[in-house]
Amino acid sequence: AKTRRELFERATLHVVSHIESLSNASVQRLDVGAPASPEGVATWEKHNSPLRLPDDLKSFYASFDGVELRWGVTGSRQARETGKAQTVGCIRVNPIGSLTRVDDPDPRRPGACFALDTSPAATLGIVVLRYAASQPSEPEVWLRSPSHRWQRLADCFTRYLRLCVMHLGILGWQAALCGCGEPLPRDVRCWMSLFCPERLLLDEEARAAE
Repeated sequence: AKTRRELFERATLHVVSHIESLSNASVQRLDVGAPASPEGVATWEKHNSPLRLPDDLKSFYASFDGVELRWGVTGSRQARETGKAQTVGCIRVNPIGSLTRVDDPDPRRPGACFALDTSPAATLGIVVLRYAASQPSEPEVWLRSPSHRWQRLADCFTRYLRLCVMHLGILGWQAALCGCGEPLPRDVRCWMSLFCPERLLLDEEARAAE
């Protein structure tokens, strides 16, 4: 039987092994949850009726009830000064028990939001599943900043997870998808140029075309 790590690797194009192969990089934490029970999914949907978890997220939870992959580097100035690896990236999906409601203070957007990624390492805000009132089973994935600004990241969970993996979960990677004429934060650009330069090029081309 395959281990949970092996199953997670298969689901994420071997992202853990790729990170471990990077120069001066190491995995700081890898927590892959056991499969969520069907009863857990049913309880969530009953509590949040008439909303339903999308099929792709249900499939994910059927394999892993939450994951967290946190990684860092040892060669940075901060790492040398502190004697500890500097956290650079985090890929996290909250377990179903932590998929809790998040308030949206904007009355012009009826619906409901639930916390998909509340990693303490996050720098831009929290990632949420955002349901429109007319779409009780097809939520999108959005970023909510600390100042309650919203940015759409993906139209479904699968595309969001794929984007997160392609960006290696680099802290603040979501900013690469947020145009608005704002420059990419310097630290995000630095880490992306080192560890996923092809993705950085694609993101910058997309931002320039907006």
